[in-house]
Amino acid sequence: MEAQEKIKKEKSTSFMKNVAMLMIAQTVIKILGFVYRLIIINVEGFGDVGNGYYDAGYQVYSLLLTLSSVGIPTVISKLVSERTSIGDNKGAYRIFKTSLKIFTCIGIFFSLVLFFGAELIATKILNVPDIKYVLMVLSPAIMFVAASAVLRGYFAGLR
Repeated sequence: MEAQEKIKKEKSTSFMKNVAMLMIAQTVIKILGFVYRLIIINVEGFGDVGNGYYDAGYQVYSLLLTLSSVGIPTVISKLVSERTSIGDNKGAYRIFKTSLKIFTCIGIFFSLVLFFGAELIATKILNVPDIKYVLMVLSPAIMFVAASAVLRGYFAGLR
């Protein structure tokens, strides 16, 4: 009985540490985004027009980013933790390798769609041709975020 209480307390402490780390990471990301935004707005010649272009392009980027990486860390974490809890470390690693390949390919697909479809999206859908370059610049990030979501899920599952 005492061992179960100790395990429960350790899981609770570990969970709280993970929550705290995620909160700190999100806070740092928001602060860096704010600083980046301040810098980019104050660049000579960029101003309100450039900020408007960036905002419009960012909306399309964030939609494709969400489609390529939403829920990945949670699912991978659950699958990996199930495997490691029964002692199947090879199975957990196999889940990691397979999901990394799949979601990196999905990220590459959406990156390519955004990069090569930037002109079509900018001119036909958004009616702002100058957004094309913003979309092209943001497109590679989709692949990296999808892959990093798998990594985040894998390491959370091992924990």
